[in-house]
Amino acid sequence: MRNRLCGVVINDAIYNTEGANKINRSQFSKIAKGIEELFPSESEFVYFIPYFREGNKVSPNRGKLYDKYCNIKREINKTNTAFKQNLCNKDDAVFTNEDEILDSINWLKHNIDPEITLYKLWAETASYRLQKQSNDKNNLKYPALKNSKGHILIDMDFDNLYPQKNQNLIQKFDI
Repeated sequence: MRNRLCGVVINDAIYNTEGANKINRSQFSKIAKGIEELFPSESEFVYFIPYFREGNKVSPNRGKLYDKYCNIKREINKTNTAFKQNLCNKDDAVFTNEDEILDSINWLKHNIDPEITLYKLWAETASYRLQKQSNDKNNLKYPALKNSKGHILIDMDFDNLYPQKNQNLIQKFDI
């Protein structure tokens, strides 16, 4: 149960951290003390022991929270590296007529109908949106993603990013 608790708490702390998704020493201490207050039988030192130095002896950060944080950060870095390599390995699309693409993106930001035009422009702008706007965390600026057609558009982007992988999830589980 401690591991689950640490996983939930660290994921929440990373998600709610502004910027680089880093948790500092004071946040770890605050979380550990909060766990101790919530569960009186627990010790905060099981969850986090901060770095300290006595003479030549150095003790790095330790504890269940810090270990879980390091593991999650490692997984995030692996995922980000794989995603970046996938984008770099794709044929670097040269956006010869960027004005047309920007017009199409502007249309996508303000319209959801007709569906044929929506799907056509979504497919045409996929490379640009996925490469140039990958840093945008606010992908919900496209109203079509918020309605019943949203899952189709997400599937189209997934197929663009990971060709021939769309059925892997279904194949790995018996339904």
